[in-house]
Amino acid sequence: MRTASLLFLASLLLTASTIGVHAQARLKIAFSAVCEFTNSSGKISRRTINTRSILNDAAGRAGVSAKTLSLVYHIQGDPRGDLIQVVNNSDGSVVETVFMLFYPTLNGQFDGGFVAVTNAANTYVERPLFVFGHQSSHSVGTALIRATLPPEGARKARYRIRGDLQYFMLPQGSTGVALCRGKITGAKVFVPSD
Repeated sequence: MRTASLLFLASLLLTASTIGVHAQARLKIAFSAVCEFTNSSGKISRRTINTRSILNDAAGRAGVSAKTLSLVYHIQGDPRGDLIQVVNNSDGSVVETVFMLFYPTLNGQFDGGFVAVTNAANTYVERPLFVFGHQSSHSVGTALIRATLPPEGARKARYRIRGDLQYFMLPQGSTGVALCRGKITGAKVFVPSD
């Protein structure tokens, strides 16, 4: 039993260090989601959220053109996990954070004990994450993220990220709670234009 525990701990540390090698990488992503909610007439309605709508909403709040913004997946953008952010194309500054995707932990607190599956070369990582949004300080859903990472020491960094998200949004205006299913995909590293 002790040997199995030590092997498990060693695999967690290896996974954490592998993920750490790729810290701070930001990938341009495409996002799409369908949200279902009860409308003011009591009927089930659908709303689509996508990259364009996220950028348009963020641009409206920031008072800038949506053409000056990108949606990125920020690998380890926070010590607790990854971030989905709207950033300024010219300097890379964060306009807003759309989702925070935090690691599940083994001891009920963030302890660096990532829950993940990886291959022997540490170039593929699949991990569950908790989704946090701007409406609540508690998790509003879950995500399963699959990432292909460049081998350590690779001359050219090639990333690919795919993910499925299930989350809810609190009532807004005359709509009830919305249940959403979304997808992200990305492979191009974000580089500011300045």
